[in-house]
Amino acid sequence: MNTKPFNSYLTEDGLFVLEVGCAGFAHDEVSVERVGNLLYIAGKKINKPDLTPTQFLHRNLSYRNFCDSFIIEPYWVTKSCEWVNGVLKLVLS
Repeated sequence: MNTKPFNSYLTEDGLFVLEVGCAGFAHDEVSVERVGNLLYIAGKKINKPDLTPTQFLHRNLSYRNFCDSFIIEPYWVTKSCEWVNGVLKLVLS
C-alpha cells in the first residue's frame, strides 16, 4: 500500500491536529476508522483516470490506493473532520 504525506501538531489549547494530503482522491474515496488507539485513513480510487498518454514528460502523481495508520491517545475524541482542497483535516481532543 502507498502512504500519503501528512502533518501532525498540537495547538496552543491542547488539540491534536492531523492533516493528510489526498491529492487525486475525492472525499467519498477516503475513509477514517478508529480501532482502539489506532486511527486508520485509507483511500480507494473508484474511477482511476486513464494514464496512457504517448509519453510522460514528468510523472509524480500517484493514483494508487493507500492506507495509513496513526497511534493516538486512547482518551482522544474527534472534534471535527473536514475536507479542504484534497487535504483531510482531523482535530482531536
